Amino acid sequence: MKKILCMLLLAPTVYITAQTSETPETVVTQNGKKVTFFPNLEPAWYLGGNANGALKSIGTKDNFNLPFMTNNTERMTLTTGGFLGLNTTTPQSAFNIVNDNVGDGYDDLSIVSYGDNYSGAIFLNSAKNTKADPKAMDVNTVMGTIAFRGWNGTSYYDAYSGIRGYYMGTKNSDLRFYTSNTEKLRITDVGNVGIGRQDPTVKLDVYNQTAGAVKIVDGTQGAGKVLTSDANGLATWQSPVSASTFIAPQGTNLKLTYDTWNYSKRSLSLSKGRWIITLTDRSFGFAPGATYADMIAGWSSSASSYIPSTLFANGGHTCVSTQAVPSGNKYLNWNYTFVIDVTTPTTIYLFFNISSDVRTGNVSIYNGEGGLYSTAYGALIAQKVME
Repeated sequence: MKKILCMLLLAPTVYITAQTSETPETVVTQNGKKVTFFPNLEPAWYLGGNANGALKSIGTKDNFNLPFMTNNTERMTLTTGGFLGLNTTTPQSAFNIVNDNVGDGYDDLSIVSYGDNYSGAIFLNSAKNTKADPKAMDVNTVMGTIAFRGWNGTSYYDAYSGIRGYYMGTKNSDLRFYTSNTEKLRITDVGNVGIGRQDPTVKLDVYNQTAGAVKIVDGTQGAGKVLTSDANGLATWQSPVSASTFIAPQGTNLKLTYDTWNYSKRSLSLSKGRWIITLTDRSFGFAPGATYADMIAGWSSSASSYIPSTLFANGGHTCVSTQAVPSGNKYLNWNYTFVIDVTTPTTIYLFFNISSDVRTGNVSIYNGEGGLYSTAYGALIAQKVME
């Protein structure tokens, strides 16, 4: 037997019709609108929380968007295609936020994390194929983009700046930075940085078609200065100094034995500073039977015996000439350059060591036949470039 209960509410006037537990309840509002719900049938949705287990859904079953309203205005829209829009009823992407004159102080996405070793994060994950069966990406394809685009009166796509991550295979990727819709900087998968260059081969590779590719302003800059570093690699601008040039006199007769260090009678007295040492010469003549020879130069801290100078790596040992000597050719031409930093005034001494592949006797150096022709053929030059 049906029981009908009519109840008059003071204001507003609402009529509630109660029926059996298997039938819906209908609320009639003051303006005649009806709302029907099922209070005793599961699953039902209630304000304050629900306990429907695995059976949970809210939305539409037909081809209509699902809007969400506050203050009688639609604020969020879930389209039939699965796009979600905040402050837009026509979202153009999977998640579309529109800030229409709300102000930069409220823009637009805020991620806050609390706790030890936590931080806000945005992950842009990419793969080929489908979510159910992802496949490895192709090399040199975009993994994700963060783009900044301004409306130029016609389009959002012309004034484009942004960052793109590219998949480079296995565990490798690179980052590419764009302004005015053109790549300007790249960080490769091995950590090389290219400015104006897409294939940097060193840690910093700058390409600029006009003079002045690099500018460093740190308070030490000035016209005519050169960039130099300390022992820790800290670079500052320094004023160059006037060059000092030393030219050794013409050599005297020397008779050298192989595998023996011999003082060349040349030395350099250097003050504190950075020096470039250059040695060029036409060196020596061979004794009979010498068909191949090595001549090695080294710097000593003593004139009486060869003690390798600590200003040079390995004492400055340099094989200044290795050459076959056919009959009638008794001269070798050679040159080498070192850059050294002198911390206290010092004198260094040039030594030579000579060897032959036919070790039947001495290898001789004579004036007139390949002597140390510093004045005629070459020079020993020490140039100071920095205090």
